[in-house]
Amino acid sequence: MYTLVPMTRRPTFLLSAAVLLSLCSLASAQQVDAPSGWTFTQQGSNWIYKPAKPPAGATFLLTVAPPQALDGKNLEAWLKSHVESDAANRGTLEDKKVQNAMLGLRAIERSYRDSKRHHWLVTYLAFPLSENRVLYCYFETNLPESQAGEYIHAGGKICGETARNASKNSPLAK
Repeated sequence: MYTLVPMTRRPTFLLSAAVLLSLCSLASAQQVDAPSGWTFTQQGSNWIYKPAKPPAGATFLLTVAPPQALDGKNLEAWLKSHVESDAANRGTLEDKKVQNAMLGLRAIERSYRDSKRHHWLVTYLAFPLSENRVLYCYFETNLPESQAGEYIHAGGKICGETARNASKNSPLAK
């Protein structure tokens, strides 16, 4: 069972959510250039962004997927099914929280412990789009929450810029 958590309890999530809320009018997503100090690559249809020089032993990744169909599910059910699918590859679940925000944004935050006993925080985000579609992004890091804030903020900017570019290039936005 998931625990509903008020948005005010996760300050690092608020930084990214404020920037990401502009995604609600998207119809398609395109890659944006990585900010200074970051790299990006394409894996399939997803764009993967990461800091070029994270602290020693640390990982921070932002994955931005293209908009997808909800396939008849509501946004929360769609996100939960994607999270459950991803969880099989993550390790032992230690904690999970569902966060809801204005304009229909859904977020699920999970803590995992991998086979090497490393702690990972993963925040999955789903943004409702027109025509029963969703934009899916997620942050994954082994950094302590106190150190992940600057990366989450930069990741939020990446997603916000992706949203603006997609809005300009979307057939529905014209």
